[in-house]
Amino acid sequence: LCRVLMEDEKHYPWFFLVPRRLNISRLMDLPFIEQIQVLKELDATQKILWKHFQPKQLNVAAIGNKTEQLHIHVIGRYS
Repeated sequence: LCRVLMEDEKHYPWFFLVPRRLNISRLMDLPFIEQIQVLKELDATQKILWKHFQPKQLNVAAIGNKTEQLHIHVIGRYS
């Protein structure tokens, strides 16, 4: 359901999940079955980031203050 994009950031791995649905601003705007699919894809993205980049922590957020289209940030953090 989502396009997965990677931010060009040298200090930490940073992915975005962007559902392929127009005019969706919030997770709750998707049908429930698609909400579940987004969560499955988010889970897979977190596990891949955790395995391959070995961060100390993961930050996950859907912040729509600049871009209205729903997108979820998954960022690996280090000490």
